[in-house]
Amino acid sequence: MERTQYQAATVLRLSRLDAFRFVIFPQLLRNVFPPLMALLVTTLKYSSLGAGIGALELTRVGQLIAIETFRLVEVLTIVAIIYFIVAYPLALVARYAEHRMRRGMY
Repeated sequence: MERTQYQAATVLRLSRLDAFRFVIFPQLLRNVFPPLMALLVTTLKYSSLGAGIGALELTRVGQLIAIETFRLVEVLTIVAIIYFIVAYPLALVARYAEHRMRRGMY
């Protein structure tokens, strides 16, 4: 917690809890949210959370099908579209939430 922010909240006679809740935490959230959402999208693609699709398995199966059918570009394009369908909605939610948070900054 930056000292000057806390001192400014103290001058406004905010308690420690209110200073954290109304001054420190909103600034912290604005800085942490974008990398946190990027990490969430990455985690979805590479963890057991995405096991229904199995991101790494999907790529491997796509490679195996491409080897069998000699249609590498078509198969890997379909795999990329599936990844896009999974990750893009999360990116849109992150962009919307970040936009709403930044609206109050300026």
